[in-house]
Amino acid sequence: MRVLITGASGFIGRNLLTALEHEIHGLTQDLAVPLNLTALPREIDAVIHLAQSRHYREFPDRALDMFNVNVAATLQLLEYARSAGAKRFILASSGSVYGAGPRPFTEDDEPKPPDFYAVTKWTAEQIAAQYRKYFDVIVLRPFFVYGHGQTGRLIPGLVDRIANDQPITVDGAEGIRINPVHVSDCVRAIAAALDHDGQLTVNIAGEETVSMLDLAMRIAALVGRAPHISHTDMQREDILGDITRMRQTLGAPTVRLADGLADVVR
Repeated sequence: MRVLITGASGFIGRNLLTALEHEIHGLTQDLAVPLNLTALPREIDAVIHLAQSRHYREFPDRALDMFNVNVAATLQLLEYARSAGAKRFILASSGSVYGAGPRPFTEDDEPKPPDFYAVTKWTAEQIAAQYRKYFDVIVLRPFFVYGHGQTGRLIPGLVDRIANDQPITVDGAEGIRINPVHVSDCVRAIAAALDHDGQLTVNIAGEETVSMLDLAMRIAALVGRAPHISHTDMQREDILGDITRMRQTLGAPTVRLADGLADVVR
């Protein structure tokens, strides 16, 4: 199978390349500018679009980069996939498109993106949906992917803060609840999506729900340091993904949270 993968140098992409048994040919393109189509294969079976703007936290200063990479590049890749005869287009969106709420979000819930980054992801989804007449469009909405070697995200950030005796702030008594997914389970879902026939939008999340306070305490026990936790009076709603459809279509996650956190801490 001939598969074009964007964002292959990112955290999920690196793990995906390790898992897939494909011959790999690398090429470099800046997705913030128009694609160089002459450098891409003339024929392709599938596209896995994992790339996203590195500046997702820098609104409004890097809003244009977010739009170009998350939205404009998605459209260019969809057009490329159509012209190259692709049968499947896998788009990595984000669980953030739902916002926050009191219960796990299902794929049938109406997205309410709370910030510019989430807006770009939801916009990319809507654009991709217009191409369903040309190939299968599979939209993945990951929730808090984590694992060994990750930097700059929630769980490795907590590990660093606890290991370096830095304070952690929790909103309310427990903080929000999440169900993070280990990168190996995320990668297995992407690989399964390559073999899925038909249109699909699916949450990619873990089996276990954990509050911010519990997460910090679990990490502290693994690190071997007492966490410095303070609480605010702010109450926030949870960010949880219902994974019923994931279990039914791409397979249930298998990595226990305890094992996944130990993988990060090591």
